[in-house]
Amino acid sequence: MYRTDFFGGTGLYWMNPVALTVAIAYISNPGAFPVQSLTAEGIQSAGDAFTAMKIADFARMDSDMHISSVINAFFLDIFNIKLPDGYVTLFAAAPSVITAFRYNILTLAASIVLISMNIIDWIVPLCYLAVYSICTYCFSLLPFFPNFYSGDILFALLTGGTLFIAFYILPDFSTAPRTRTGKIISGSLAGAAAFFICGPGASPVGGAFTVLLINAVNPFIEYFEDHVLIRTREAA
Repeated sequence: MYRTDFFGGTGLYWMNPVALTVAIAYISNPGAFPVQSLTAEGIQSAGDAFTAMKIADFARMDSDMHISSVINAFFLDIFNIKLPDGYVTLFAAAPSVITAFRYNILTLAASIVLISMNIIDWIVPLCYLAVYSICTYCFSLLPFFPNFYSGDILFALLTGGTLFIAFYILPDFSTAPRTRTGKIISGSLAGAAAFFICGPGASPVGGAFTVLLINAVNPFIEYFEDHVLIRTREAA
């Protein structure tokens, strides 16, 4: 009943109720959420975000090292790439107080199936992940070191519920723009906002605030399309 009255009902949300609930819970009782595991001091000391998280007692699966070594030996060594220990845990069970944010491998598998069946949109997730990845890679370590192009994209995508938000919350048809142009703008702005709010990754609730910010911007995107782009095309 409250959902119908306040949010407009299923399919008519003006703001994502799940993201708003998480944000209100965090503001009301931040102690119920884990402390941000990444700190400026930790990143400066470790040299990168993932190493800083491992130093901060990041609990890895018992089989993490073994699986990582198998992947490196049979797949990545061919390309002279090495997957450090710990990323397997982030794929399988990333640390998060929000259960839906933990299982990235299930999120990816389900998303591939749903996108192939045209059940969920692919434009918003693609733009969101692309812009967030580019910003992370290019700028995430600049506040700590004078280095461009050294951010950890994989760490940013596998923590803080980034993938779940990309595929299941941001493209919600009740809050996302309807047109392809609008979706591209919305997803791109969401990626940039995520970088400024979540930083290099592992933010416990930054993703929820990113969603709320973009939900507030989406009506202006649609207004811009309706009143500016369409009129410009008609005039041409």
